[in-house]
Amino acid sequence: MSQHEHFDPDRYREELARQCDLNAHRISTFDSEIILDPHQSRAMSSVVSALEAGDSAFSVVHPGGSGKTVIQSAILHASAWARETVEELSDTQDIILAVERSLLGTIMEHMEDVGLDFGVWGAGERSVDRPLLVSTVQALQKNMSGLGRLINPDRISLVVGDEADKILTKARGDLLETFQNAQRIGFTATPEWPDGRHISSAWGEIVDQMDLREGILKGINVPPMFTLFEVDFDADDLKLEAGDFQKKSLDAALKAAQIELAIPEAYERMVPKGLRKAFPTLVYVPSVLVLDRVTRELRRRYGHQGLNISAWCSSASDSEFAISNSRMFDEIGAFQRGEIDLMVLCEMGGRGINLPRARCIIDAYPTLSANKLEQRHSRVLRRVREGTPLHAEGFEKPFAHIAQIIPGASKFRPITLLDILDCWPDYKPGKVLLNGSAHGAPLGLPIGQGAPWIEEVEQIVSLLLDGGGGLRTRLTLVEKADVLKEISLREKLPMADMHGFLILKNVKYGSVHAWADLLDISDNTIADRLSEAKKLGVTGRTFKHGRTLVNGFYSEEDAREVCADLLVDVPKAGKDGFFYDDSGEKFGPVEAWAREFSLSDYSVSNRFGLANMVGITAKSTNGHILEKGFHSESVARSACADLLVEMPKAGKDGFFDHDRKRYGSRDAWAIVLGLAVATVIRRLRAANISGINGKTRSGRVSELGFYLEQDVRKVCADLLVDMPNAEKDGFFVKDGERHGSISAWARLFRIFNQRAAVKSGLLKAGKKGVSAIDANRHLRVDGFYSESDVSDICKAIVAMNESKTDLPTLNEDGVFLKDGVRHAPPTFWARSLPISAYVLKKSLE
Repeated sequence: MSQHEHFDPDRYREELARQCDLNAHRISTFDSEIILDPHQSRAMSSVVSALEAGDSAFSVVHPGGSGKTVIQSAILHASAWARETVEELSDTQDIILAVERSLLGTIMEHMEDVGLDFGVWGAGERSVDRPLLVSTVQALQKNMSGLGRLINPDRISLVVGDEADKILTKARGDLLETFQNAQRIGFTATPEWPDGRHISSAWGEIVDQMDLREGILKGINVPPMFTLFEVDFDADDLKLEAGDFQKKSLDAALKAAQIELAIPEAYERMVPKGLRKAFPTLVYVPSVLVLDRVTRELRRRYGHQGLNISAWCSSASDSEFAISNSRMFDEIGAFQRGEIDLMVLCEMGGRGINLPRARCIIDAYPTLSANKLEQRHSRVLRRVREGTPLHAEGFEKPFAHIAQIIPGASKFRPITLLDILDCWPDYKPGKVLLNGSAHGAPLGLPIGQGAPWIEEVEQIVSLLLDGGGGLRTRLTLVEKADVLKEISLREKLPMADMHGFLILKNVKYGSVHAWADLLDISDNTIADRLSEAKKLGVTGRTFKHGRTLVNGFYSEEDAREVCADLLVDVPKAGKDGFFYDDSGEKFGPVEAWAREFSLSDYSVSNRFGLANMVGITAKSTNGHILEKGFHSESVARSACADLLVEMPKAGKDGFFDHDRKRYGSRDAWAIVLGLAVATVIRRLRAANISGINGKTRSGRVSELGFYLEQDVRKVCADLLVDMPNAEKDGFFVKDGERHGSISAWARLFRIFNQRAAVKSGLLKAGKKGVSAIDANRHLRVDGFYSESDVSDICKAIVAMNESKTDLPTLNEDGVFLKDGVRHAPPTFWARSLPISAYVLKKSLE
């Protein structure tokens, strides 16, 4: 284990805040600068304030397609520099978690854009020894028992959650808790589950929020033209399950309605024949069976017309459309290049996937979940960003066309986009909703007022109202929304109070999150118990965000009934985290036993998991109920027996002798050999060298954390030769030429916040650095570059900066002079005054 096993999270948070503040408006790369949009800059400022306030976990909620990954890349770029700036963080690692393998490609593209050094774990790849790990949550879950052998959970500095609301289950919550020292920042468009579970329970309070309606009104998302079709379902055959339509009954209804014939009809009524290449289309259906039927029918009708049609479903299915990782990434690229015109999808592709070329959706997957619907429809509501290949190609997307196919008569009316945007009064077939803007062109104008896209609108409206010519009509176009408005869920739904409760007929109802807070039980525990007991809730709206929770509010009687055994007089732990039963047996949670045994929480939790131990329920020191979370001393000692034996203990220098051989921690060897800790770690992992158990000088057990001298010297042999030593300024002279680190050159050329741009330029130019010992006596492998290699690159960056006359030049403190007056961000003035940056920003607002 590292000597900095428990690095100071507050010190990291402080430096991360400083670096995020520098990235609040732009991220510097060699080729260009990534300029953040105003809403992204606002989010970055909120992130800085939360970090400065000491929040170890918080979340950002922005609509799909608004560029959350750009904000994530700005934060991870800042973290890379924070970890380089603070010595004790040199061997820490950041993780960005994706919830689907289809999202990895988009995330990797953004990380490459900002010049980050990352590895990938998921979708068939596993390279875990890089400073940043891009991983699927499934990959980490599958390797929970051996996670510590692949990465060091105690040395994870930052965990960023993409689509973070998908990480609210108990198992995924346990995974997050493995990274005890890490700063958590979650991102999503949909913060609340239909059952009331909220992102804040795992990712902390929301520090910046914008909903889809606001995104469209501000021109961040493109506005939709919305079309509603009805098809004859037998409503009595639809059944509910877990707050949504039961898939089996929905499949049967869709097949009976011959949805494979209705979808092509919708396509022909939505997209004029001459515009089909200009309207790449996504089709959503609920199952693999329906996907097979729809795809075959679309290919039969349009394959000979030059339209390319693809379909995706899980690789675990036996369909011919089961998609492999390589084909998935290939087809994402093909769609973006215009080589695929229609793509048929199930659940896969309904969240997070980045397909800005998509301009049309046919949604034949009725749902009662506002979250699922918003995530799906957001796929076409992302605008074409400047600087992207689509923008360079001249592809225009002033609006997107979205159609939903719903049951013609249903006692369970599905959620529609009109509910999410709260714009029933604006509905009219062929009208672009919400009067948003895109590319500076005001939308929502009456036909004939000269908008450049008006011809497309005229053709679509004509086709919609014409009924599709000679088609056999299976769909009914809903032309008058006021009929459906009368039965709109939103119109008659009760709204909860600020605590998450509402009163109906003198009965108190609350969301899962509300009852969890009131009863002091975890969200997951109460949600699982309500589900197991098949308790049905009522539908209502949340107070803060007005979100619809379908069957998401449960009566007090039901909530207390399913948790009755947790609401009795259970034992409560003392200040030390333990309690004693009547026989004098000592009980404690994982954290308490870790302290007692001088082990890491992860080691104890891992041993309990391997032993399949089930504890008893009691209250923690702060009164929070831990269900089955307390274990007896006899059981705890049995599970951790292999770590509680006599073992060698290191001295102050981090070494001990065992069997007449010298062992040391990785940090100790790094100091002795003059190497960076990260270098030693990478070399040992690459050679698959395993250490032995021992105790640090404080008495804490370090599992497999001490390494034999001959093993360490062997894997680092090529580095243990005479080499140059850099001076305090970061430079040395070799062969008559000055060499320096990237940071040293950036300081010399006064381009302090553009070190990533220098590094990117060197990589692209194929320049290779030389190894040397830095001023802190750490070996930097290939980390020093000659003046001849770096000079032109730095001068090009300086010239680029000087060409931007509208942008002042910052000094090393992030301050610039204008008209003789100093200007600086709030964080600088907060440090100078001194005052809380959060308070200062609020005062300035």
